[in-house]
Amino acid sequence: MKMSKRAGLAVVVAAAVSAWSVTVANASAVYTYAGNNFTSADAPYSTSDYLTISLTLSAPLGDNFSLAYVTPTSYSLSNGLITITNTNDLPAPNGYQTPFFALSTDSNGNILNWGIGDIQAGPGQSIYSYNLAPGQLGATNGDVVDLTQYFPQDYSDQASVDDAGTWTTPLPAALPLFATGLGTLGLLGWRRKRKPDACWLCCLVA
Repeated sequence: MKMSKRAGLAVVVAAAVSAWSVTVANASAVYTYAGNNFTSADAPYSTSDYLTISLTLSAPLGDNFSLAYVTPTSYSLSNGLITITNTNDLPAPNGYQTPFFALSTDSNGNILNWGIGDIQAGPGQSIYSYNLAPGQLGATNGDVVDLTQYFPQDYSDQASVDDAGTWTTPLPAALPLFATGLGTLGLLGWRRKRKPDACWLCCLVA
């Protein structure tokens, strides 16, 4: 049985949607965080500094992801002065288990609660960001803070803000390409539909 052009186009679109869904399910995802300016800051920090975080996960967290520790394929944490990444991170002091990354999402896949931290021995520096409800990760009364510390001698030099910043939820990497493909298919379908009208008009003029 011969397939109509419209049916053929529908089959192509359905195949594209299926392929895109598989691609999205297996695509890595980069979540980025921008904190608010520190409201309390000791030198060498200033109230113009703030935390930024980038986490690359092997796949999107999805909707309603319960708070749990995750293992990024790469990460970057910056306090405006120094940046700790998976390529330059140093061992934590004895008794500390870092880095750690705990995340949860809402019904739209946006990061809702989190507990992220890293502390390095040697140069003595730490970066923490928390947005926890009461009872999460042992935070009895909840915890909302961006905190960084520099302690060549002690913990006296630090900067903090008791206000949560903003996460950017990534679009699937294949989405722009998928949208372009659908647009191309739609244009081809429109041109095929318009072509008989144009021929009829030419005949009428002739």
